[in-house]
Amino acid sequence: MLSTYILSMFSWLFSRKPEPRAITASSLLSLGNYSDSPSIIVTEDTSLQLVTVRSCIDLIARTIATLSVHAYERKEGDRERVDGHPVARLMAQPNSMMTSIDWLESLLNRVLLYGNSYDFIDYEGSRPVAIYPLDNHKVRPVRPNGQLVYEVTISGITRQLEPYQLLHCKGFTKDGVLGISPIEQTTLSLPNLPHSGISLAQGLSTYWDGRS
Repeated sequence: MLSTYILSMFSWLFSRKPEPRAITASSLLSLGNYSDSPSIIVTEDTSLQLVTVRSCIDLIARTIATLSVHAYERKEGDRERVDGHPVARLMAQPNSMMTSIDWLESLLNRVLLYGNSYDFIDYEGSRPVAIYPLDNHKVRPVRPNGQLVYEVTISGITRQLEPYQLLHCKGFTKDGVLGISPIEQTTLSLPNLPHSGISLAQGLSTYWDGRS
């Protein structure tokens, strides 16, 4: 009798009909239009639309940027920390607008995204006094006469800078001069992966906008 009573109490759990879902698996997959999305061009900038890409870059850059940065001088085969050196002061305060962490995070973001970062070094005489991040799209390494220089375009004016005037940090590189963009390399080796991810993100955004 007791077992019959207990079963009758919970019988409603087994008699309920499944409710229709707002989003089915097929409709979710169709949002990304994985088959073809010719209007989407995957670049370093458009890849930031993917939360995964942005979060990974942000996590790596923020973690490394919080590490201590010091200047060292080699003496008799050993090294000695020199806090009063101009480079040490530059690392502690890169410029009047950025802290050391801000600047390092910006540098790492560009290396992780584009494969390269470019920073202009401002001098007073022979002493570096400030360092400023440059837009990767505005800088181009060239070798017109076999010597490496950097063409920098600012406010529509292009000028050539010597390597000592720029801090150029590279990621993975084949020639030692120009880093390879991880995003560009991924689109070449796995062309549908970032393409489909951005397409899906845009499709989900359109879907939820239509339901609001």
